[in-house]
Amino acid sequence: MDRTVKRRISALIVVLAALATVLWFFAGRLPALESPGWFMWLLVAVLSAAAERFVLHIQLGREAQGVSLSEVPLLLGLFLTTPVQFGAGRTLGMLVTCVVLRRANPIKTVFNTVQVALESAVALLVFHGVLGLAGEGTLGRWAAAFAAAGAVGAVSALSITAVVALADGSLRAGDLLREPVRGALTSMVTAIAGLIVVALLWQSPWNALLAAVALTGLTVAFRAYAGLAERHLALERLHRFSQAVSDHPEIDDVLRTVLAQASQVLHAARAEVLFLPGTPGSEAVRIRAGRHGRLQRTATAVTGPWAQAIDGGEPVLITRLTRDVQEREYLTGESVRDVIIVPLRGDAGLIGALLVADRLGDVRAFDEADVTLLQTVANQAAIALGKGRLADRLEHQAAHDALTDLPNRTALHRRLEDMLTARADSGVAVLLMNLDDFKKVNDTLGHHHGDAMLQHVARLLREAVPPEVTVARLGGDEFAVLLPRVNGPQEAVDVGDRLRAALRTPATIDGIRLEVSASLGIAVAPEHGDDVAGLLRHADMAMYQAKNTHRGTAVFDPAGPAPESPAQLALVGELRAGLGRDELRLYVQPKADARTGEVVGVEALVRWQHPRHGLIMPDEFIPIAERNGLINALTAEVLDLAVTAAAGWAAAGNPVSIAVNLSARSLLGTDLAGEVDALLAARQLPAGLLTLELTESSMMTDPRGVAALLAQLNGMGVRLSIDDFGTGYSSLSTLRRLPLDEIKIDRSFVMGLEGNADDETIVRSVVDLGLNLGLHVVAEGVENERIWRILRQMGCTLIQGYYLSRPIPVGDFPGWLSHYRETRGSAALHADAA
Repeated sequence: MDRTVKRRISALIVVLAALATVLWFFAGRLPALESPGWFMWLLVAVLSAAAERFVLHIQLGREAQGVSLSEVPLLLGLFLTTPVQFGAGRTLGMLVTCVVLRRANPIKTVFNTVQVALESAVALLVFHGVLGLAGEGTLGRWAAAFAAAGAVGAVSALSITAVVALADGSLRAGDLLREPVRGALTSMVTAIAGLIVVALLWQSPWNALLAAVALTGLTVAFRAYAGLAERHLALERLHRFSQAVSDHPEIDDVLRTVLAQASQVLHAARAEVLFLPGTPGSEAVRIRAGRHGRLQRTATAVTGPWAQAIDGGEPVLITRLTRDVQEREYLTGESVRDVIIVPLRGDAGLIGALLVADRLGDVRAFDEADVTLLQTVANQAAIALGKGRLADRLEHQAAHDALTDLPNRTALHRRLEDMLTARADSGVAVLLMNLDDFKKVNDTLGHHHGDAMLQHVARLLREAVPPEVTVARLGGDEFAVLLPRVNGPQEAVDVGDRLRAALRTPATIDGIRLEVSASLGIAVAPEHGDDVAGLLRHADMAMYQAKNTHRGTAVFDPAGPAPESPAQLALVGELRAGLGRDELRLYVQPKADARTGEVVGVEALVRWQHPRHGLIMPDEFIPIAERNGLINALTAEVLDLAVTAAAGWAAAGNPVSIAVNLSARSLLGTDLAGEVDALLAARQLPAGLLTLELTESSMMTDPRGVAALLAQLNGMGVRLSIDDFGTGYSSLSTLRRLPLDEIKIDRSFVMGLEGNADDETIVRSVVDLGLNLGLHVVAEGVENERIWRILRQMGCTLIQGYYLSRPIPVGDFPGWLSHYRETRGSAALHADAA
């Protein structure tokens, strides 16, 4: 469950709790119908927990309808306890059910407890309300009982429908009527059993034994019938499964059918299959069905429960009730509640294993009967999967790119490791290649032409090198070439030049002539490293340098920016994990109108809340993110945090713009405009309240591509700014051509305004230039009121710096702004002394 869903459900719980509190204010004052015994509330609690423990589950497609006898303790409490005893007994019963019997997660436990408290208040108010209208005769009491049960069923169904809608992100209007009606009718029918129990107890307390026997027998009979019906349906599904897998001769079709049918037969939310490697030293292949039935293949080691099932040759069943520490760690790591893994046996012996996880509807855990059923499914699947040389084909697919049939990243790592191990006196070279302007082909002509171009590039690269040279596709428009024997970097450069020359052969796709160019980065062992990770990282750094300087080819320079230390390398993995654990913290630094002092915007600044090292500043981890391919993910998360914050301020009546810095890599090879547009729509933030800040150097990496991107963003209404102006090399013609809204003067010039004539001349020139071009001018690094006055006299538009405020946590900004406006935010404070 992601953060957004948790927030939505938590908000719903707060609403339900508030409603329950209000209703209990009235329900708690109602009189008891009979003079209750002190033990009755405890009996209600025990019977409530028992009713939730023994539920008849009816599976309807992806949903599970639960039918219980919870109306028995409901009516027993209404007739034979005080309102407070009634509420306490039902609430205690639900807590025991969630915490002890089901071991539900905290949010589910809280929701169920609040829901029962609300239902109890509604039941009391409806019950006594109908009694007041119908009278306390037998028929009146029956009417009150049925009305209370129906109201509870409707409230329960409505609250559960709301939770499902919040989790799915959608709500079907028909469910708001259909589900409460269904819940009310079901509760009213089962209320008959509750009325019978109440009638028996009124005659004699000893009749409780008779009622207990009757209810137990009824429950056992229902469960037995449900078990028979489920086994009958399972046999039908197995028959359909056998027919389905025999009708698909293609391997991928068989795999899709096996996974889909295994999920259907076991009512499982997830199914996977693992195949053992066909050759020694290679990895196993783990396959699952993704969106739209597309198969996702992952090379993996055989460990944990997979190894237990395969090595032992016996099924493995792990439920949420397990006390084994390793099994609980496995369930947590895989984000599942229950798992069955059974071996797959082919004609030649064990070929892998089949897994299903989590029953749909979360009605119950898997049991031994489900294990037997999955074994039957596995036997049928093994027969279908055993046709042909499946293991070899699967291994090839796992190690090769589906579009180009080139080795993929996994195979590249393995082959490079083998080359480094076998290296004698000669070197090994890694050439990483990224296509120039490939995104334009996809955006302009569509993905069909883009895929055809990638296949064209793959064919040219294979034809340009001898068979012993490995050509791989790493994903997207990135390729790699491994040279097993080179006599230094220059030989690798010569090969790279031949490859780039070969790519100049144009491709004609659907009558359209397309030309290809590429940027190439080179790293050579042992000069630039003697391990796989180091060589690939250094080649990537060289490729980025080649693209950044438009040189075409670049060799890693050890004298350039220092490679990461072991501690920094550890931070790479921790940062990647931290992005998925919401460890980034957003800070903001206000910007004020230089003339009036009014705060009109903020700049978003990111910090990393490391679990062990504490708060890490951006200059320590952003360069690492840029060098290791994490900058786009980091930028996306910062954008999300910033836009969410600004949307919240605007909704609260404080529309303050927020600015986010972009890396050069965020402008290349990504659909930044589409991502920003979708984010603004999702958070309902006007585009004019978002400013994107770019450096001069980042705009020069691909001037035409950046200009097109900025035009898209400008068309959406997003404001655009040049950061650190004056430190780069953008020209006046560049400024005039780009759809900019503001320029920011670098802090190094602003901080030197006092006593440095050169800096004052530079700042005044930049201010005049910006104003003449119709741009806002922002001065960073304002640290005292004197500098503020100088800038205002120059005509500078906005100021930012420690004199106004240091960066503050984003959550503290509304309070800071309110205090600032009360104490400092006036034109008088900064009025010109003249």
